[in-house]
Amino acid sequence: MLARESWLTAFEGRRVWLRAAHGTEEVTLIRADDLLVQNANGAYFHASQQDLLLPEAPPPQGQRGVVSLSFALGGPGEGVLTYLTRSLT
Repeated sequence: MLARESWLTAFEGRRVWLRAAHGTEEVTLIRADDLLVQNANGAYFHASQQDLLLPEAPPPQGQRGVVSLSFALGGPGEGVLTYLTRSLT
């Protein structure tokens, strides 16, 4: 399951920075859905949202917009989604 906030799509195709153990690295955000980035050497990899450094401040918590979810089944068949409604506000 992937969950990404829609405001991140505004950064697709743009240069952002990635926090790493050796400092920061400039990368291009290719896809916001799964945080696919490409570095200066042309290598693609998935980043963690907490390690992305953006050129603009993100919206405040609770005002970031719609969170979209994507589910993939491990094989053919039906999937069942269950959740606790009392945990949603």
